[in-house]
Amino acid sequence: MTSAPWLARLGASDVFYSFRRSRLTMAAAAVTLLFFLIAIFAPLLAVQNPFDPAQ
Repeated sequence: MTSAPWLARLGASDVFYSFRRSRLTMAAAAVTLLFFLIAIFAPLLAVQNPFDPAQ
């Protein structure tokens, strides 16, 4: 199975290599991904309605 040509070029690029080698950049990307996942799954995490005081 071959990968897409754009994916092969991305993996071989200097920018992607320096992105992967920088620990600070990888940590920032992980935190950003975590924030995105929390935002996407927020309705599942907080199932109560904040505008309904009866709950």
